[in-house]
Amino acid sequence: MYSPVAIAVLTAALVLCAAAAAVMLSAGVASGTTVWLLSRWRRGGGGAVTAPPSAEATATEMEVHPAWLEPYVPSRETVPGASVWKLETAQGQRIELTETTVIIGRNPALPEGVERAQLVPLRDSDLSVSKTHARLDLVDGTWVVTDLFSTNGVRLAASERFTGDNRLDAGVPSYAEAHVTFGELAARIRLETRTPGE
Repeated sequence: MYSPVAIAVLTAALVLCAAAAAVMLSAGVASGTTVWLLSRWRRGGGGAVTAPPSAEATATEMEVHPAWLEPYVPSRETVPGASVWKLETAQGQRIELTETTVIIGRNPALPEGVERAQLVPLRDSDLSVSKTHARLDLVDGTWVVTDLFSTNGVRLAASERFTGDNRLDAGVPSYAEAHVTFGELAARIRLETRTPGE
């Protein structure tokens, strides 16, 4: 049996090896062995680490556990107090905007050339919203709206009380104001703070 002093020395050496491996990884100079050692240390909860059996096994470990090579970035869904964008309509819908490209309409579909977007169906009792009505893009923290050649158009206003004719030209991106009207459906885009438990 090892004495308590020997166990303490071995444990300290393992901790130092793991710390050195982490530094090497962050500097981008880690070898396959270093990656293998660090993954073994993390998965084993700090237990004993043995030498990798072969270069082939090291490559296999790297393929099976690629997450160890990437920094952890928590999604905003897991972070209490994170800011989220929401679209609110006059008919009571409150929709969280989870993508940087959003397609709005009664039953929206991806436009040609768009591979990924959040599809947001709007309830509209007046049937003034087209099936695929408008596109929203988040650009440098600001929403840009484009009328996708809808029947009743898109209007922008900085205030709910604005009554002028400010209909957008179809197909021309414009910075969204605080209030957006899709056809006759009034809406607004707000940045909100997620409360814990929401």
